[in-house]
Amino acid sequence: EHGDQYVIAVNYGVLILVEDLVNRLLCLPEVFPWIGNPSLEDAHREFHPMSNDAMEYMRAFIAEPKLVIPNDPIRRDAAKLLSVAAIEFIVSHELWHILGGHVRWNASRTAEWSLAEVSDHRRLPDGIAYQALEMDADAFAVWVSLLRTLALAAAPHDQENLSRVITNPRQAVETTAIC
Repeated sequence: EHGDQYVIAVNYGVLILVEDLVNRLLCLPEVFPWIGNPSLEDAHREFHPMSNDAMEYMRAFIAEPKLVIPNDPIRRDAAKLLSVAAIEFIVSHELWHILGGHVRWNASRTAEWSLAEVSDHRRLPDGIAYQALEMDADAFAVWVSLLRTLALAAAPHDQENLSRVITNPRQAVETTAIC
């Protein structure tokens, strides 16, 4: 909380990671098979390695980002929309921490007016309570994402509109699950 307003902060690396992961998924022909021409993708394609060390990963990504771009131009364009959908999921998750009273609950216990995904809270005896907050925020984000993808599926079909990568409820559910 900042004054009488709340701020949602997301590390820039999260945005890069989301874009990278969405591109990786669209490079695999079995993922989102209804988008573009998946046969143009190489199922045996090798990407730069993932890493548990964020700095190591970012160095590898910055050094060679072109390795994770789908071959099919339609899938490449769809990756942009799906990256936004995944980021909307993250923002919805964080927003629910505010709207769901998680921040106020935390402040009542710790006097801290913020919740961080990386925090010393996990070492506290009530760490399971913080895990419950995360699960609650995830449930809200799934709900918001599903509403958004179902709305895309219900919209009039227009081949020229790149946002038409979700054309039916099954695709909406699959996309939401991947987010």
